[in-house]
Amino acid sequence: MIRYSLITFIVLFAGFNIYLRVKKQEYSTYQYQYQLNVIEGQKYIFGKRAPESVLLGTSLSALMPTDSLNGLYKLAMPGLSTADGRNIVMKRNSYPHRIFIEINFFNKPADEAYTSLFSSSVNNKIKEVLPALKEENQPVSILLSKFKKDHQQPGNNQVVPVNDTVPANIFMNLLAGSRRQYTDPIDTMALEKALDELTGFVEEVTAKGSHVCFFEMPVDQSLENLPKTVLVRNMIQQRFQGKQNTWFIHLPQGNFRTKDGIHLTESNAWDYTSYFKEEVDRLALAGF
Repeated sequence: MIRYSLITFIVLFAGFNIYLRVKKQEYSTYQYQYQLNVIEGQKYIFGKRAPESVLLGTSLSALMPTDSLNGLYKLAMPGLSTADGRNIVMKRNSYPHRIFIEINFFNKPADEAYTSLFSSSVNNKIKEVLPALKEENQPVSILLSKFKKDHQQPGNNQVVPVNDTVPANIFMNLLAGSRRQYTDPIDTMALEKALDELTGFVEEVTAKGSHVCFFEMPVDQSLENLPKTVLVRNMIQQRFQGKQNTWFIHLPQGNFRTKDGIHLTESNAWDYTSYFKEEVDRLALAGF
């Protein structure tokens, strides 16, 4: 009985892998956010070629609808950090031509559990050969993807402007929580250590011909010029200003609405993305 079950499993597993390799279809449906983070990392590592451009960020820049930026692969993963994105980029032998790095929380360390998922070259190779082991190809995700496709209404892909303002009483409580992140005591040694790690990454990729562009996501105006915000902004500017193949997209003028002080509302995320795209086009004319 056990032998029969084992043979059945091997046959089904082999058949599923053959189906996936022949079908060559990518599935983007996920059951929870962390699974999506894993899927994005695996797609980047196992893709046939490195994307032309990649964005490394946090939950702040994850809100940007970057589909409008052709060829930009987004490793802005809620719950994780730019350090996690850097680790993914380093797993490939070649680097993107353009690498955008969000600076808001650049000092947040990499997630050890997430890093461990990609730390074994043997496991990575096995998943490359056996696509059924990839997170995106889990049977439940495939079924959900099929269900989503069958129930998607034609013509509903366009974003419709909505009133996404958070009620004032709720917003003020959320803003107070965000403010605490910006007013906690500043650990300058930890910031310097994180900056040195970021510098090592930038020096590695720019030496191979990549261009790195730093950008800062808008937050509530009451947080933009607090000591920690200004310190982080100045540290990045002073360390990388004038370095070869490094560029900057500075904060735009104006007041951007947020849900909680740091995460843009949907409509304002679109507004910032339009500004971001204009700045990228401007930098491209300058050689970026």
